[in-house]
Amino acid sequence: MGNLVDGTVGLFQCHNTGGNQEWAYTKQGQIKHDDLCLTLVQFARGSEVVMKECDSSENQRWTLREGGFLRHNKLNVCLDSRDHHEHGVTAQRCNSALETQRWKFVANGKYA
Repeated sequence: MGNLVDGTVGLFQCHNTGGNQEWAYTKQGQIKHDDLCLTLVQFARGSEVVMKECDSSENQRWTLREGGFLRHNKLNVCLDSRDHHEHGVTAQRCNSALETQRWKFVANGKYA
């Protein structure tokens, strides 16, 4: 997990204790950790996804789709972890057959 501005987002085994694994999916479609949001660097397939201060830009708008897919609102790309060792989480063409594009959210009773 990247917790610095412009930091890439890593992937690690769930530890269920919050901290850097505690995210919020907001009503505005942002995926937020503290005051930072997942942000698409470029409007292109394969783009890096980094942490930026939350704002109203389209780069930070995602839709949680059935099956746990997080699709970018402007492009047909989804958050993908297949290259997380080299590039962190990236945005790739949505493909429902890929487990690397499925994400799980667990409600904790908090609202963003």
